[in-house]
Amino acid sequence: MRLLLSILIWGSCGQVHAQSTTAAPMVGAVPEVEWYPPETEKGPTADKSRVVISGRTLSGSLIQIDGDSVTILNEKLVQTPSTESAGAVTVRQLRISCKVYEAADVGSKTIGTLKKGAKIRAVPSNGSWLKVFSTKSSGYISQPCFVPTKDEPVDPRPGSRKIESRTARANQDGFFEIVTELPQGLAQIPISVTTPARAQKTFMISVNVVINENKVDDIKINTNTKISQAKPPAAAKKVRLWFGAGFTYQSDSQTTTGSPDLNFSTVQAPGLVARGGYWGDKLGVDFYFRDAPGKIEADAPLQVQETSYHWQTMEAKGLYQFDRGPGSRIGGLPSQWQLRFGANLQQVPFFDIDNSNVVTIQENTLTMATLGGGLLLGQEQDWSWEFALGIQYPISAKGQGKSFTISSPFAYEAQIGAAYKLAPNWRLGVFSYTQSLAYDYEFENDTGTIKTGKQNLFYTTFDLRLGYEF
Repeated sequence: MRLLLSILIWGSCGQVHAQSTTAAPMVGAVPEVEWYPPETEKGPTADKSRVVISGRTLSGSLIQIDGDSVTILNEKLVQTPSTESAGAVTVRQLRISCKVYEAADVGSKTIGTLKKGAKIRAVPSNGSWLKVFSTKSSGYISQPCFVPTKDEPVDPRPGSRKIESRTARANQDGFFEIVTELPQGLAQIPISVTTPARAQKTFMISVNVVINENKVDDIKINTNTKISQAKPPAAAKKVRLWFGAGFTYQSDSQTTTGSPDLNFSTVQAPGLVARGGYWGDKLGVDFYFRDAPGKIEADAPLQVQETSYHWQTMEAKGLYQFDRGPGSRIGGLPSQWQLRFGANLQQVPFFDIDNSNVVTIQENTLTMATLGGGLLLGQEQDWSWEFALGIQYPISAKGQGKSFTISSPFAYEAQIGAAYKLAPNWRLGVFSYTQSLAYDYEFENDTGTIKTGKQNLFYTTFDLRLGYEF
């Protein structure tokens, strides 16, 4: 089941709209909201969708749905009996500022605006619409704009759907999300924003929910207020600097023709990582430095002269961030998919075994092209998760002897991590990074002896990282 959702600010023809009205009295600055494209998830039943409305405002603001019901405008309704019998003209008062439409349809032409508190003559029309009259012309305003009459409760009534009261608090970056469960139809949702200084503003959001099996290509937004066409990762933070340390597990094996096999595993600390980069709305770049220490352990007849070594990686990685659609959520968290591509330079250990079975540690240099994908979850929220997986392919190889070549390579990398927002610009995270290389090699040492074999190198780091983002 796919969900087609559109959200707009009232006043644009052919779209769904939102407008605001300021509550009084107020203290402090009037709250403003930068709204993001709404997102959807599968609803609890086949006839409902879970709609997530999100935005950014002042940090610490309280966001809540005003009231306990929303009105579905484009359902076929039966008018609730009231003192306003069909065709009876009465005087009604507006509870918010509202657009006046040429017809009883939000897609029709806008012919004017009436302010909050205005008293106008009106007569019931089609469904949740009332026809209003002025000295110059007539038009249509939706029922939620009016103060209800005493015998006309807002809920329950045909076309009105009771919802659970939803509230949220804007985090340190001002980001918030309100989750509602809505049936198919055009729903009007009043959302109030109250700042820590108790200034308040109410936004009337209209959301069109269409439940079908067709694929949704995009979401169109047309508004005169602040709006983001695509929700950026980490609430628009672009520059990232991370440093971390932890411990490293390594497992290495090497076979050399005419020599004993070498197999060992080791756990060493500290493993170090540094990361810096710039993430734009579409494109970005990441730079990494990783140092994974190791220590060789070999049984007889092998003899090791020096046991410690370091597997170091320097990497430059480009990022392409895919568009976020209405269903860009996984496990209830906003998600961002990435294409990751680039190259790295690795100094990897190589274990040269001479005729006396003495093992000498050398450093070979591999240049690798990388290609993979990444997934960011909850980057706008206090807790966030990051996943990445990629393959690597050697461009060149260089050893300490006369020559070193590799063939039949298989290499991959993987990363998983979770971070918590300590402050608006600071995050503390726990990450695990894995690197694996496997290939056939041919090595010619300084004496002209040619050796062939297989080498498998693997390590996983577990580190604590501190990040600064701005």
